[in-house]
Amino acid sequence: MGEPVEIMSFGFMYGIPDTSWDVLDARSVTLPDHSFGDTGLVPELAKKIVTSDAGLSLEMKAILWVEEGTTRIAVGCAYGRVRSVAIANDLATLFGTEARHRELERDQATIFRSGTRGTDGEGGAGLRAGVDVAKLEPLPTRGGYSDYGG
Repeated sequence: MGEPVEIMSFGFMYGIPDTSWDVLDARSVTLPDHSFGDTGLVPELAKKIVTSDAGLSLEMKAILWVEEGTTRIAVGCAYGRVRSVAIANDLATLFGTEARHRELERDQATIFRSGTRGTDGEGGAGLRAGVDVAKLEPLPTRGGYSDYGG
């Protein structure tokens, strides 16, 4: 490989990175069962994602792109917190670099707006994060994604 490869995860809901990035769409990767609030940084969850047929297919595409000279790969999924994070970390390991996770730096309260997920009898993930879920507006639907999907 020539130049170092930059890897970033992102959520399509928040917009595609600028055109200097080649984009891998991880929305085709089936999202394994997981606890609300989990990210692609959870080792067991990440392993299921990157070893799935769709995850391996995206990895092969990235390898071909790098062999052809691509130096900036952005991996996207619906919200940029689960599938894209797991695959971006796997690619970063493969290419000997680090991955940036754009959406993991966002305010986590945005994923609790529906008020219907994360209720666990102890106030739910939203309240543990300091968010009064009952007072938040529902998220608008975008492209058919109205629920937290990762």
